[in-house]
Amino acid sequence: MSKIIKYIIIGICITSVLFFFLKRFFATDITLFIALTIAVAVSIILYKKKQLNFTFNQTLLVFSFVSILFIPFFGEKQNESLENRSLEQFPEWRWSNVWKFFRDYQNYFNDRFTLKNELVAFYGELKYDRLKLNNLTSQVVFGKEGWMFFNEKKALDNISIEFTLQELKRINYNLTLITIWFEEHGIKYYLTFPPSKPRVHNEKAPDFLNERLTYSSSDQLFEYLKLNSRYNFINYVDELRKAKKDNPVYLKYDTHWNERGAYFGYKKILDVLNKDFPKLHPYELSDFNIKKQTMQTGDLLHLLGYKTQYAYLEDAFTPKDGNLPQLTYTTRFPDNPDNVFQVFEMQNDTLDIDIYVIRDSYSENLKKFLSLNFNKSVYDWTPRISIPRILEYKPNIIVHEILERFNYEYFNLPPEIENDTAFVNRFNFEDF
Repeated sequence: MSKIIKYIIIGICITSVLFFFLKRFFATDITLFIALTIAVAVSIILYKKKQLNFTFNQTLLVFSFVSILFIPFFGEKQNESLENRSLEQFPEWRWSNVWKFFRDYQNYFNDRFTLKNELVAFYGELKYDRLKLNNLTSQVVFGKEGWMFFNEKKALDNISIEFTLQELKRINYNLTLITIWFEEHGIKYYLTFPPSKPRVHNEKAPDFLNERLTYSSSDQLFEYLKLNSRYNFINYVDELRKAKKDNPVYLKYDTHWNERGAYFGYKKILDVLNKDFPKLHPYELSDFNIKKQTMQTGDLLHLLGYKTQYAYLEDAFTPKDGNLPQLTYTTRFPDNPDNVFQVFEMQNDTLDIDIYVIRDSYSENLKKFLSLNFNKSVYDWTPRISIPRILEYKPNIIVHEILERFNYEYFNLPPEIENDTAFVNRFNFEDF
C-alpha cells in the first residue's frame, strides 16, 4: 500500500508545481485539467516501470522540497504588501549593469513571491498570538487599552525633529510659487497635512512614544506659515483633538483616521474653502445616518502578520438624502502601478465646482465626504503634483493632502513650475 501512496504523493507534487506554473497562461479549470493529466500520466509510467527506488519517507521529502522550491517562482505574485508600502517593480535589464539587475530582482522576488503574505500572517500569529513571544516587527507598539501605534524611526523623526530655518523658508517658497502659479491658471490651491495618530490620540499611546513626540515639527511649520505666508495651509489637529472626547477619531489597529476623524478633517477643509467659494458648505453630522460596522483589519495588524483578526466596531457614515457620488472613471498608471486615479461625479445640477485631490491613503475615508460637495471630484493617489493631468481636468480647486510624516516630500517644486524660468525669476528666495 505504501508503494501506491508513494506514487500518489508524486502525482500531487507534480500537479501542484504544474498548476502554479501553468495558471499564468490558462484559465483555472483548464490549468487544473492539464496539470492532473500530466501528473497522472507521469505517475503511472513511473509506477509501471518501477523507476523509483526511494522509500516512502524519501519520496515525500524530495517532492515536498521540490514543490516548496518552485512554487514561489511560478505562482501568482503578490500585488499588495502587509507593510503599507509600495512593492518593488520588476527591474529593467541593462547589459551595462547586469549585477544591478540581479540585486534588484532579489528585492522584487522578496517582495512578491507566491504565498508570502500568507506565510508572514501564519508566522506572525504563531509567534505573537499563540506563543506569546515578541512582535513580528518593532515598527508596531502597543499603547493603552490595546491600541496599536506605528513606531518607525524615520516616520517619528519626520514629525518630531525641528525644521531648520532654511527648510521652513523652502516650504514657504514652494507653497507660494505653487499657489500663485495655479492662481494664474484659474485654480485655487490648498495644502493640508493630516496629523499622525499619536499626535491626536496621545492618551492611548505608550508613555515612551509621547515623550518621543514632545516636539511637533508640524506645529512649528504651521506657526511659521501663519506668520510668514498668506497662502492656504489647512490644519485641523485641534478639531480632531476636540472631537475625540466623544468618540475615537482614529482606527484602533491602524495608522489612519476612521470615518469620524475624516469627517472633521472634511468639515475644516470645507470651512476654509468657503472663504473663497461661498457656495460650499459642509454637511453637518446631523445630515448623516451613522451606523456601526465591523472592522477586521488594519495596517498595523498587517505589520504584525495578521490579516483578519481582532474584530471591532467603527462608525459608518451615509448621507440621509441618499445622494451618493458615482465612480465614473478609475485606473492605475503603468509607470506607477501604486498610483490609483479616480473620478467621482454627483447627480446635482446646482453643483458647478470641480475639485482635484492630490492624495495618499488618508483620503480613502476623506473622499466619501469631499465628493458630496462637488460636481466632479478627481483623486490622484500620489505625493507629487502632476500638472499635465490637473490642466487636463481644469478643476476650480486643488486640495493637496499629504500625511504629516511625509511632509519632507514637499521640498521640491513640480518640474513644470521649476522650469518656468520667467515665472520663477519673479520671486527671490531670500524674501521668504
